[in-house]
Amino acid sequence: MYPSREFSENDWNSQLISIQDAGIDGILLLKRSEDPKDFETICRKIKESGFELHVWIPVNNPHGADSLEVAHPDWYQVSREGKSCLTDPPYIPSYKWLCPNNPDARKYLISVMDELAALEYLDGVHLDYIRFPDVILPVGIQPKYKLTQDKEYAEFDFCYCEHCREKFQEETGLDPIDLDDPASNEAWVQFRYSSITSLVHDIKEKVHNHKKKLSAAVFPTPELAKKLVRQDWTNWGLDEVMPMIYHQYYFEPLSWIETATSEGINALPATSEYFSGLFINEIKPKDFADAVNYAKTAGADGICLFNGNGMSKKQWKALKKALD
Repeated sequence: MYPSREFSENDWNSQLISIQDAGIDGILLLKRSEDPKDFETICRKIKESGFELHVWIPVNNPHGADSLEVAHPDWYQVSREGKSCLTDPPYIPSYKWLCPNNPDARKYLISVMDELAALEYLDGVHLDYIRFPDVILPVGIQPKYKLTQDKEYAEFDFCYCEHCREKFQEETGLDPIDLDDPASNEAWVQFRYSSITSLVHDIKEKVHNHKKKLSAAVFPTPELAKKLVRQDWTNWGLDEVMPMIYHQYYFEPLSWIETATSEGINALPATSEYFSGLFINEIKPKDFADAVNYAKTAGADGICLFNGNGMSKKQWKALKKALD
């Protein structure tokens, strides 16, 4: 699988040759806000070239959703400090997250996935940012933000909006804002896992109704995903899962690709295919063969390149040799 952010038709004319020559057989295409006719043109070109094609959608953190921000500011998540991520986003300005328990936001997200799955030229829907904001950043990224996150801090802990609080109170009789140590309350921990899992299940029902596949980019291992972003992805029942095994983000060696892949496969149901997600910015051409072999040895069904359109000529050459 090859995720791409590009929409230029001229770019695709040359890209498709390199992609196909390297042995890639599927493309995840990011859906932006450009003219739908341009999107369809590119999609049809990709399909005519013989690739499997999934539309790539940032879910809870929709990119460039200016109209949503203006029309529905109440759809966005609220931190334990009581601040909306719309006005006080954590880490970076674009960290503006829709709440999975807001009924209107949820209905909107499911309808978007339903409409996309209905497009006859697509083979599937690929979910990204299907989670909560990082309550703890990967250890390798924390220095960039001059942070030491040795526990869950209130400004990064989401979501405490009225919908989440009311729903949790209905289930447990507790208001999460009153918990002395939210991270140690198992019911509240599971509530966040279930909030995302149930959204995925509702999306999956719509996508499968159109006889399309559902896949997702997720955090690298089941335990890290739960700890850092509340993703319990081994219970999502996806057709394909593509963990982002960005080894340097976790101060791990390249061989961690094998370790993380093995952990994920062992925790997944047999019905889900597993594609090891390789971060090309961290893999030199000379290391591509090892990266691919680590994934193969652990039993991956394939690899996924994040982000494919950033590949250099040397990387393409190395990948082709590794996949031969």
